[in-house]
Amino acid sequence: MMNLKIISSHNNKISYKDRFESGYLTNHTATLPFFGNTLLLVIDFYWDPVYVLDRFPNSKIIKENDDGSFRIEIYANDGYGVKMWLLSQGDMVKVISPQKIKDYIIQDMIHALKYYDYDI
Repeated sequence: MMNLKIISSHNNKISYKDRFESGYLTNHTATLPFFGNTLLLVIDFYWDPVYVLDRFPNSKIIKENDDGSFRIEIYANDGYGVKMWLLSQGDMVKVISPQKIKDYIIQDMIHALKYYDYDI
């Protein structure tokens, strides 16, 4: 290494409240590290709810539905990581709210069906 320059860390101090918290991000993105705006995601999950609770530690089961699914509230973000996780669940998940996430999932599924020449 040649021509190294030492930059003082004293000039770049970040306040404690503004520091990056990787654990917070992990808890809101199903361990997929994508940034986004915080939101309350409500889903019906048609499989073992422990899977969701494990992925999103701050989530909680609101109720068990008559069809055997579980209504779950998840404090997440609207970044791509959560969207990828939702899409990867296939028919095991139904997004209840917010509407913008629900619309994203529906449009992505419609787009994917076009690859198979499947019309809705």
